[in-house]
Amino acid sequence: MISVVVSSYNEGDKLDSCLSSVYHWADEIIVINMESKDNTSEIARKYLARVINYHFIDYIEPVREFAVSHAKNKWVLVLDPDETVTSKLKDELSEIIKEDKIDVVNIPRLNFIFSQKIKHTNFWPDRQIRFFRKDKVRFSTMIHSYPQPLGKLVNLPAKEELAIQHHSYKNPTEYLSRIERYSSIEARNRLEHGQRFSVLNLLYEPLYDFARRYIRHLGILDGWNGLLLSCLQAYYYVLVEIKLFKGR
Repeated sequence: MISVVVSSYNEGDKLDSCLSSVYHWADEIIVINMESKDNTSEIARKYLARVINYHFIDYIEPVREFAVSHAKNKWVLVLDPDETVTSKLKDELSEIIKEDKIDVVNIPRLNFIFSQKIKHTNFWPDRQIRFFRKDKVRFSTMIHSYPQPLGKLVNLPAKEELAIQHHSYKNPTEYLSRIERYSSIEARNRLEHGQRFSVLNLLYEPLYDFARRYIRHLGILDGWNGLLLSCLQAYYYVLVEIKLFKGR
């Protein structure tokens, strides 16, 4: 009744924990292998997953719909290779299926960044539409876009035991590398939708995002990592505008 779909590019080292957390719970596991050069396929088969090859793409959103379309079951859970599922979350999702009143589940996600649990800085509860009836969600190809629910949605409580565990960014260097890549993608997406460089946005977006994360969302309570993450995310928007300027 449940299909788990995971898309992976050279993330075999993380995939093992991800698949282990849903093995024996999911009725089907699908791994979309985007031309990985590591042991992604071997790890997938260790958990009896169906491996489907897909061409490399530098961000995940365009792959979501393709991955879900291959699921054989009525319910689908979408995960990334660096995410795991708790026992209590699995029990909660199984109960939702049993009650048969909900179409889409908005799940909190607990982010571990630089080896620290981040509970503020707008990284919590970080709800994600990841569990749904197969025909009740519409995906966008825009980077960092939110899926559109097409049925009755429930927000799970912001409790750690009901959250997807997201183990990302071991150090600031890894975070900066991801910012460099994602800012290029976002700039490209914006250009494709007719948006151009703006001096106002160059000044406003970074300052607004920093204030939103560090002050409104209490990034200060996450200590030095809260300050660092607020600065890094502000820098992300600086990079987007610079790349819009270069691509105008």
